[in-house]
Amino acid sequence: MQKISVNFGILLEIVEDWIRNDLIANRITARIVNGEETVEATIDGAYFVENHKTVYLVMRRREQEDLFDDDGNLLNDETPSGIYENLRELEKLGVDYSTPIEIEIWFSDGEDDIQYRLECHQ
Repeated sequence: MQKISVNFGILLEIVEDWIRNDLIANRITARIVNGEETVEATIDGAYFVENHKTVYLVMRRREQEDLFDDDGNLLNDETPSGIYENLRELEKLGVDYSTPIEIEIWFSDGEDDIQYRLECHQ
């Protein structure tokens, strides 16, 4: 598999291509390697953090409750059309196509939400 640098514009093109070609079963999967341990999970959605100038792809555990942004929009629709809606909203906001992509992992530990942000450009 060839590695490419991924930014907002490339991600938008990939998801648009999936929808155009009716590849609705496709999912974006994150593989995180930490020494000997590898964790794979499906990306659930995307949102933009203006002060970091970064688009974050949201990943959560299956038993986790739905995630919503500050405006009450669902962030964890993992289908191509669901993620496309997130990306189109960002495009309408004028997010630059060269904006980097990173991954944000959410999971619950008791009452506290724990979150990790990982740089991921490939």
